[in-house]
Amino acid sequence: MEKRMISLTFLILLLSVSFVLAGDPQTPPQQSFQALNNEIAECEANLSLLQQQLQELNQTLENVTRERDYYRTLYENMTVNVTNLELIQIKQNITILNQQIQQLNVSISTLERKTENILLKMWHLELGFGALVSVTLIETFVKVANEYKKRKEKKDEKPKASQSGENVAKKENKNEGDRKEE
Repeated sequence: MEKRMISLTFLILLLSVSFVLAGDPQTPPQQSFQALNNEIAECEANLSLLQQQLQELNQTLENVTRERDYYRTLYENMTVNVTNLELIQIKQNITILNQQIQQLNVSISTLERKTENILLKMWHLELGFGALVSVTLIETFVKVANEYKKRKEKKDEKPKASQSGENVAKKENKNEGDRKEE
């Protein structure tokens, strides 16, 4: 590409010089010399412009080449060679994994139901145990209250018994005194 540009530049230069040299031979020598100098100056100006454009084109070509190589490398690194057989195997593996996921979901649902049943049974057991403990505590309190009441009555009976015994003795004494009086 670069060689073409250089060749094109020299071809343009050669043609422009040949046109200058192929000018009218009947022009006076001083005029032709002046015209030649003007055309050479114009050609030199055109040549410098063409050289600048050539440098810019070469720089652009280098940039484009670098970008092309970069994107080619990216593309080559991104491509994956997968055969149809491998795609079929991957699809089968995905299908198997989906089935296993469904089985796990069913197992999880079953375990959740069993856990709920166990929790419900434990709650019933706790209620039953709580009721049993509360009945036992109430029964114990009732027994303790009855025992306390009996002891209190016994304590109350002892003083009454001693008072009754004195009353009985007094009554007997009184009865005896009444008998004597009679």
